[in-house]
Amino acid sequence: MLNLEKKGTTYLFQIVLNLVFSTQIALADWVSLSGAETSPNTAEIYVLDNGVRIQLEIYIGDLEVFEDLLPDQFLLNLPPDRPSLSQRLDDFSKQILRVSTDKGSLLPVRLELLEPRLRKDRYSPFAGLINPTTGSKVPAAPVDKRVIYVELFYPFGDERPDTLTFTPPLNQKGKTPVTIGFLAFHKAVPVIDFGYLERPEQLNLDWQDPWYTAFKNLVLKRRQKDAMTSFIYIEPREVRHEALFRVQDMKDWIDLGLEGKTNIETNERNSIKQKIANFAASKNTLKVNGAIAFPDRIKANYVKITSSGIVLVDDDRPLNLSTTMVGVILTYRINALPQEVTVDWEMFGKRQKKINTTLIDPAGQIMSYIEPDDPVIKWQNFLVSFEEPDISPVEFGDERLFRLPALTIALFLLSLVVGIFIFRTRRTSIVIRVGIIVFLLAGAGASTSTGWITLVNPAAQTPNQESATRIVKQITENLHYALRENVPEALDNALRISVSPAALAEIKPELNRALVIEMQGGSIATIKEVGGFAVKNIQPITGEKGFRASTEWSVEASGSHWGHPHFRIFRFNALMEIAPIDGVWKLTGITITSARSVS
Repeated sequence: MLNLEKKGTTYLFQIVLNLVFSTQIALADWVSLSGAETSPNTAEIYVLDNGVRIQLEIYIGDLEVFEDLLPDQFLLNLPPDRPSLSQRLDDFSKQILRVSTDKGSLLPVRLELLEPRLRKDRYSPFAGLINPTTGSKVPAAPVDKRVIYVELFYPFGDERPDTLTFTPPLNQKGKTPVTIGFLAFHKAVPVIDFGYLERPEQLNLDWQDPWYTAFKNLVLKRRQKDAMTSFIYIEPREVRHEALFRVQDMKDWIDLGLEGKTNIETNERNSIKQKIANFAASKNTLKVNGAIAFPDRIKANYVKITSSGIVLVDDDRPLNLSTTMVGVILTYRINALPQEVTVDWEMFGKRQKKINTTLIDPAGQIMSYIEPDDPVIKWQNFLVSFEEPDISPVEFGDERLFRLPALTIALFLLSLVVGIFIFRTRRTSIVIRVGIIVFLLAGAGASTSTGWITLVNPAAQTPNQESATRIVKQITENLHYALRENVPEALDNALRISVSPAALAEIKPELNRALVIEMQGGSIATIKEVGGFAVKNIQPITGEKGFRASTEWSVEASGSHWGHPHFRIFRFNALMEIAPIDGVWKLTGITITSARSVS
């Protein structure tokens, strides 16, 4: 075992300061709670057909451990007996960063590139926070961004190994004196998300299908390890079945014309995607409340697996068969939350006999799995506190109504009539007559707390700031909640509560254009909250009793896609015209002037 505590202690390392450091910073693809992505040293390991390529970022403070790689000009006090580069690389491959095969042989190493750089900015929003799993603080990247970037190649020679073992620098106690975060790929397939290389780690290679290459240490894995996955969303107005299928595995069911190929060419992409979508729609029967349902919409996207998880493909380049998946989204319209949803899954692969499933409803999500002897995915409605948002007419307030104490007025008039009558008749004493009048007047006075009636004020003016804000807020909330309806007749009925029937045909396209919030994957967002209202420039509408105003508000929306929740906040600006119609306030005109995401 190499004594790393003593190695190189007579040397003083210094990066030549006049070397130009690259100022380009790569954005991080993925963050985790482990903190491995912000390690002082990072390694990206690529297992290729002819060898292993390793890209190292060596922290400026850990150069002593990797001294064998450094050229002479990077050292001060250069010792006269320093070994040659070939000798140092031989020592490096045997004692510093070792790659060994299942035959027990150590792979030699070749230095292909070494240069000063600035580290990739693998930002972690959790840096400095406590990891709830381990209870320890998530480390942050070093403040000093200087690294030595190195590309190494370990050739296989004549025979490809079945396993590879990667061993980091170890001291005499078997501990690594440096922290190394690493990624691993087998050809184009990510094998793990960021992890720590702290000890020898064995990688079992599947040359026939690198998708199934995996580390023996089960902690080192990627999140999306399944070739097929099912996500079922149960929402108030739709059931959505999202399923991921790896194209390589779909060849077992469909002739995609890809035999002998490693890529999907650009001109093949649309036809292959459509074949997979149509096939998936014809399988895995979905039932709502026991009745077979047929999708109202079928959508498919290419996605690929990277170290950041599932990523939509948004370019026209050829796609690698090993990592490319098709995400199929089947949408089923419903009128209300069902009592039961089932999917009879039929598609079990040759190498995947267990399908992971996720059920997502308004209460949260349930993760499970199915197997060939129990292939039914089942959701039952056990929601006890779910209530759909209320859409109710916007009633008149003080801006158009006044209250009248009808009982008090009636009693006062009665007192007046009785008083006149009894004072004209002189059959009773003056004391009794006065007593009757006092009693009636006292009753009229006591009735002021009850017996009020509300009447429309024919002389009502334009609503003030407070009243206009209330009216705009209620109408706007109604509009957003109405737009969740995906059946045209139901949408019209919901909109008529807050929109003038005469203006509905003109207003509805504007609402659909600007207020419908579509999340990734095409699903309509769930509105969590509507608030932050600002109502300005309140003016009467000439010749009418309504008003127009400049309005502004925020909407907090949420949705899920491929099992991942998404939250967004939007800010809207609009010009609104509102009028009293049939005893309530209704929208008679609207122009959305801006709609922007603010988070």
